[in-house]
Amino acid sequence: MHPIVITVSFLENVYIPSGRKDGLVNPDEPKEPDGETEETGTEEVLHALEDMGLEREEADVYRLLLTKGVSTVGDISQYLSFSRTKVYGIFDRLMSKGWVKKVSEAPRMFAPVDPEKVLDLRRKAVSKAYKTAVGALKPVYNNIPVKMSEITVVRGLEAFKRIEEMIKTAEHEVKVVATVVPQSIVEKITDLLVESKKAGLDVKAILPPELVPQEAVDFLEASIQNVPNAGLLIIDGRQVYVGGLDTSGTGADMVGIVTENQALVTFNNILFDSLYSCEG
Repeated sequence: MHPIVITVSFLENVYIPSGRKDGLVNPDEPKEPDGETEETGTEEVLHALEDMGLEREEADVYRLLLTKGVSTVGDISQYLSFSRTKVYGIFDRLMSKGWVKKVSEAPRMFAPVDPEKVLDLRRKAVSKAYKTAVGALKPVYNNIPVKMSEITVVRGLEAFKRIEEMIKTAEHEVKVVATVVPQSIVEKITDLLVESKKAGLDVKAILPPELVPQEAVDFLEASIQNVPNAGLLIIDGRQVYVGGLDTSGTGADMVGIVTENQALVTFNNILFDSLYSCEG
């Protein structure tokens, strides 16, 4: 007598009742509701598992393990037509991700971890990672230069760094209006201006009263004026920085724009010369 071989898709055509571990079909179990097939349900589950970070073959093995319950490598290999070596590798990955646990060493047998427990742990891990990432990356994001055509927007410490860099790279001329923003920044800018003038550059400065040592004011031949809470820096007649304080958030922070657009540079040169010629 020749053996009869019947090939079935275990996950798509065989209904396994919840809680059964023997993998046998119960003919008394209810059929799938109209409009929903086992194939459709299986694909939805596999896609959901992939969305949770499993590779397709890992999802196949975990889904089958849920259906069969405790299984050996041989069981899974037989039903999915995977080599035993491949199944061992998939089990190793699933255990490292927390989806599967080993329940016996001889023979090696594996069981699925409750999916609700796995997903709850993943949710907590993602929530913790989210808070860590946002806390570390948001300040960096807020300070990166944002380029818009010929204009670069700078904020916070990056704004002062750009001012410092512009003054240090000047070759011939520095024009600056320093406002009543943090005194420490005004003092640092003044020191840079003094160094630039000692190096032979033409330096013209409009500084706020009482925040700069008189010795520096005299050396720079600065114009002392009460100017609006904004600043201006022009380097060699080719590059301009215009900035001020951003008070839209919980505190005040420096924000400015940098450009080499010649129309804007020319306009700000005219504005500076007009301010500089005014009496303090």
